[in-house]
Amino acid sequence: MLKIGDLLGGKYRILSVVGRGGMSTVYLARNERANKNWAVKEVRKSGVNQDQVVEQSLLTEVEIMKHLNNPHLPSIIDVIDIDDTFVIVMDFVEGNSLEKVLEHGSVSEIQVIDLAKQLCDVLLYLHSCNPPIIYRDMKPANIVLRPDGVVMLLDFGTAKEYKYDESGDATTCLGTRGYAAPEQYGGHGRTDARTDIYCLGATLYHLVTGKHPSSEPYMKPVRKINPKLSEGLEKIIQKCTRQNPEERYQSCGELKFDLDHVEEIGRKAQRKRSRNLGLFFGAVLMAVSGIAGMTGFKIAVSNETRSSYDYYISQGDAVAEDDKEQELSEKTEIYKQAIQVEPARSEAYRHLLDTIIQDNRIDIKEIQAMQTLLGQMLEGNPAQNYFQKRNEKEFDEFAYDLGVNYYLYCTDNGKSLSLEWLKYAADSTTLSKEKRGTAESLRTIAKSHGELTKKVNSEYTYTEYWTDLNGLVQDDLVTNAGYYIALGIYRYTAGEIKSKINKFKAQGGIEKAEIEQLLDRIEQGTAQIETENNLDEEDQKLMEEIRNQVKGARDMTAMAYGA
Repeated sequence: MLKIGDLLGGKYRILSVVGRGGMSTVYLARNERANKNWAVKEVRKSGVNQDQVVEQSLLTEVEIMKHLNNPHLPSIIDVIDIDDTFVIVMDFVEGNSLEKVLEHGSVSEIQVIDLAKQLCDVLLYLHSCNPPIIYRDMKPANIVLRPDGVVMLLDFGTAKEYKYDESGDATTCLGTRGYAAPEQYGGHGRTDARTDIYCLGATLYHLVTGKHPSSEPYMKPVRKINPKLSEGLEKIIQKCTRQNPEERYQSCGELKFDLDHVEEIGRKAQRKRSRNLGLFFGAVLMAVSGIAGMTGFKIAVSNETRSSYDYYISQGDAVAEDDKEQELSEKTEIYKQAIQVEPARSEAYRHLLDTIIQDNRIDIKEIQAMQTLLGQMLEGNPAQNYFQKRNEKEFDEFAYDLGVNYYLYCTDNGKSLSLEWLKYAADSTTLSKEKRGTAESLRTIAKSHGELTKKVNSEYTYTEYWTDLNGLVQDDLVTNAGYYIALGIYRYTAGEIKSKINKFKAQGGIEKAEIEQLLDRIEQGTAQIETENNLDEEDQKLMEEIRNQVKGARDMTAMAYGA
């Protein structure tokens, strides 16, 4: 066992104990030559029968963490095997664990939402790895809040790389009681990204209530403990911690989106209660007055017709386009009915996608409408599952279109949702090589662009970013992707060149000729689209925007490199 003052490996002087837990102790150490502090985690071997388990946990942590690069994760520097202990040397993270913070009481809702969004970011990064990494031990003790407000996630001893297996995995008590999801106990379920979402929900519950999730009152709705908390946050935590994984958020992108719109979720819940109350009194009035039929429906149909998928699609297509919000609401409800009939068919999802992209932008309500269709529960499973498993080729095509459109046309808060769909497309065995390449390039950009622009520690460079942009603008992009996605890619690429020309030159080492060639390809592609298609008013607006972006990019290039 290490002692204060010991010199570990001839380099690291042990200064103090900073934490203990289970079979491990964490020390503060200093590399005296480099004059830099490090964290040293000592894991004790407790006996012959335990050695293999302890060693495997340690090796798992080391193997996973040495390949990760994220501003919310510490880096491993060294691993030392001593007689009765294993030792990991890693980045020292200043700050307090959230477990320590909770000793002073619950945390404010505003701060909890900020912490939750940061944790969504790091989980989304882990789940987007290939193969995905499932953390499985989210809890306040494993989260450190740095003085600058950034959270760091520690301890990957229970993490695992996820590989889908119909028979499930042998998960046995991996995690921490109270925070662990039901499927983590006894090998009765398969752990996946939704397991981490449950653990995060339990952690949020503890933070906002100050009560451990395994103690009374056992995960009650948080507003019953503190009525001052918002209804939106209560709904989010409840959805995270559903017993059935199919009823939780299906990705951290979905969860983060709702965290960005907590107030709107609360208002939506209030409207739903009001609507249900109105329906109840309406039913009572109809029963009392003996009304045989209901007014307000545009068309009366037979039971046989109601069960027709094609009928619902035709009715959705016939909805008036006078009021965009009303159109979206009506189409969503009609397409939901179609999906209840045949959830594996693609038309309902595609027709709603056509609706939400018709004005060249995708807003919050449109994203929620799409989530409503995909997340609709049918016999305990979301509709997306039926679509994906029973109609793989159509699902992959849809995933490609949705992922690309989400990234190109969503507001910044919605762009994170593209990662899940672009991964489906990039990993597809049915899509063309060109589409898989586009999906992978855009997914890389989506994962790394934020770190690049925020100047956080990232291995992603402007040289690599330029390569990915070039990969998007293929010579046959219009033919392979369709003109609408091509227009979106042209607009995005020209805009990035215009706004980051100095970065591409100074940090990426990109030559002027390369930039001009890419802009030439964009102009050639837009000319092809204009020649081959009958563009509507919205398309013409988008075309004009691209022309302006290209002109601006050429002007900025001339300024940066000289005429």
